[in-house]
Amino acid sequence: MKPITGGLWPANFTPMTDKQEPNLKEVARLTELFAQQGLDGQYVLGSTGQGIALTLEQRKAVAQAVADAERKTSVEIVPVVATASGRYDRPEDIVG
Repeated sequence: MKPITGGLWPANFTPMTDKQEPNLKEVARLTELFAQQGLDGQYVLGSTGQGIALTLEQRKAVAQAVADAERKTSVEIVPVVATASGRYDRPEDIVG
């Protein structure tokens, strides 16, 4: 697994549906796009990603969508879940 240092790491937003639920299909598309563009990782669910405004179950669903999408790519893009607490976790550490 790549280290969580160096390279290009966008702090991405969380796409939402009309019902204000995380749009998991679009979350996966963003992850796949970042992999295709050669980015090294992404910060998911930080203040830019509306993480603080989502429920725990919604955050888990987003983290799972990112982890699942990353496994479908041919490159390793390291998703990092950033919370308002300043703690950083990999989605697989949260959802298994």
